[in-house]
Amino acid sequence: MSKIAQLTVGFMYASEIVPPEEVNAMTALFYLFEALGLVLVTTYLQYTQDVTTLIVAAIASQVVLLLLLHLVFIETPYFLFKKGRHEEYSAAMRYLAKLNGVSEY
Repeated sequence: MSKIAQLTVGFMYASEIVPPEEVNAMTALFYLFEALGLVLVTTYLQYTQDVTTLIVAAIASQVVLLLLLHLVFIETPYFLFKKGRHEEYSAAMRYLAKLNGVSEY
């Protein structure tokens, strides 16, 4: 999967589960961390020129993030609804409502 696709998938997932009033802040943080990552990688390579360690670290971080995504995060309600999994959709919506402090759902 390309870097652009990874960023798009992560951003879309986050934008579906974040409350609407916090989407702008989430977007700003998303791009801030992306820029910070580029600066850190550039600085690391400038001083060490050790690409192998950088590649291993990048792969390890992707594996950890993938495991977290699979084990911790729920499927997005949009995905569940589109797949016709309506009971799971309702459970996910109740969970997100509770997470966001909405008592009536």
